[in-house]
Amino acid sequence: TEQSLLLEGWETSKYKVYNNLSKEEREAVMDLSKDNRIVVRPADKGGAVVLQNVGDYESEIKRQLSDLTFYEKLASDPTNRLKIRVHSQLEYHFNNGEFDKNGFEFLKVEHPVIPVVYTLPKIHKGLDIPLKGRPIVSGIGSLTENISAYVDYFIKSEHNNDNYQATKILSRHV
Repeated sequence: TEQSLLLEGWETSKYKVYNNLSKEEREAVMDLSKDNRIVVRPADKGGAVVLQNVGDYESEIKRQLSDLTFYEKLASDPTNRLKIRVHSQLEYHFNNGEFDKNGFEFLKVEHPVIPVVYTLPKIHKGLDIPLKGRPIVSGIGSLTENISAYVDYFIKSEHNNDNYQATKILSRHV
């Protein structure tokens, strides 16, 4: 099935993982991560860990979300309306034999979660407060998470490594 295809090639790491922190340092990191006055995030680049005041972090997210060039404030949650449209398209493609029942059930998310936005601090751009951040939208559990994984599998598949072929396949389904 398509779901098992998605899992092919995923394997556990062959490398042994070593702690680079002492027990005391790990405990300190755990304590910091539980402090609700700060936000602990990886830096956008360079592998550093950044601690930010919650107010500064939220200020940067609000600044970005208020930029109407990129974002639009919605009057209501569109999830149910979009769910109907997505499920209708999935049923259409299932009925045309483009994937089997297991694939259909995998792609159809019955109880989607609203995606969450967060930022990764761009400390390489300067340390002005509040730190600028690179926005990330986490779609884990969202309406299209499994569809995205399905498409990603075929785009990256060795069988379809030809850009023309991948574009041709995707254009049939859009």
